[in-house]
Amino acid sequence: MCLGSALSTVDAATDIYVVSTYYQSAALNTQADIMLSLIATNMFFQCTTLFTQHGSNIFSLKGLGEILITFLFLRPIVDAYRVSTNHQQSDAPMDSLMEYLVNKCTELGTESIPGCILQLYVASESTETTSERKRSAKQGAKRRVLLFVASLLVVSLFVVSLLVVSISVTRSYS
Repeated sequence: MCLGSALSTVDAATDIYVVSTYYQSAALNTQADIMLSLIATNMFFQCTTLFTQHGSNIFSLKGLGEILITFLFLRPIVDAYRVSTNHQQSDAPMDSLMEYLVNKCTELGTESIPGCILQLYVASESTETTSERKRSAKQGAKRRVLLFVASLLVVSLFVVSLLVVSISVTRSYS
């Protein structure tokens, strides 16, 4: 769990690097905006989860610290630590495992999977020059099919991981 959380944090850092790289190319500004909006959407939903957990206490020093953890992309690591130490919060509607699962599913659904598909699309489109595209329409079609297959694999991995998580949660609560 901790290794996956560390990878999730590294993924967020590489997403920021990709956004900055996309902004350096005028042709990729739209893709950079999309990637940035995916990151912002993830942050919004994780902050919504924090508000659900902490209620009006979100504006206390502890709550602001939680928001800072989210904005520094450390939320997966902190959540995994809390799950591994069986951290209990008083008056919280979710336990640490449920909070971890909600944040992880939010991250996968709003940032990781769409970002992966977007980066695969950009990579498949940017490897050819205009003259090469005219000469190799068949190869372009093959690349689009490969992109589609890769996208399906990523989405199916997400569905399988949701099933595994739901089975794990069901077993731990029964």
